[in-house]
Amino acid sequence: MKKYDISFIRRVMVGAAALRLEATNALLSSYPLWKITLGHGMTETCVVVTSDAPRDIVIASSGLILPGFEVMLVDTGGKRVEAYNELGEV
Repeated sequence: MKKYDISFIRRVMVGAAALRLEATNALLSSYPLWKITLGHGMTETCVVVTSDAPRDIVIASSGLILPGFEVMLVDTGGKRVEAYNELGEV
């Protein structure tokens, strides 16, 4: 990407799949002014269900649930994830 002038970019929004921590760190080391936001959505929701606030970007987080939506996490067996810091799928 060094052959293009992308110095004007300040925010990068990533969707579809989570950006791996290694990739995020590599981008931020090359472009420290970037704010990288991860969003999560599904075809059924039309657009985005979660997003970071511009001032509260947390690397490797999908952000907060946007107003008007509910999100449920389930484990690989389809059982609702209740505990904090457990893996699950939206």
